[in-house]
This record gives sequence, C-alpha cells and structure tokens, in this order.
Amino acid sequence: MTPGQKKVISVCNRSPKTGLTRRQIEAKASLGQGSVCARVNELMRNGALEPNGMRYCERAGRQVEVVRVAQ
Repeated sequence: MTPGQKKVISVCNRSPKTGLTRRQIEAKASLGQGSVCARVNELMRNGALEPNGMRYCERAGRQVEVVRVAQ
C-alpha cells in the first residue's frame, strides 16, 4: 500500500459507519483532488474501500458517492 493510500484509509477509518465523500477525504487528508480520486479508485478496485450510498454535496451541487473502509 502506498503512503497516499494509507492516508486515505486512515482518514476513512475515522468515519467507519457513515463514510466520506472524496471531497471530505480531500479536506481531511490535505491531499489534492486528483490524488484523492486516484487513491480512492485504486482502493476500491483492490477491495479496501466500498461504496456506501450517495450524499448531496453543496459545493458540487449534486449527489456524490460516499465510500468507507470495506467491512
């Protein structure tokens, strides 16, 4: 696991039940948007993260995916 992936997992572990959006991970991990999206996609392909529904994002003005550490 890369340092960026570890950081994303660490941030997601703080909200194990509700999960986080990519923008929330970006803010809490102090990583750039492109970095977070790439790491989340890698971790989802590897089965370390899983989708956990959708949530309205005021910044994006639309529903966005919520992810959490795989159960």
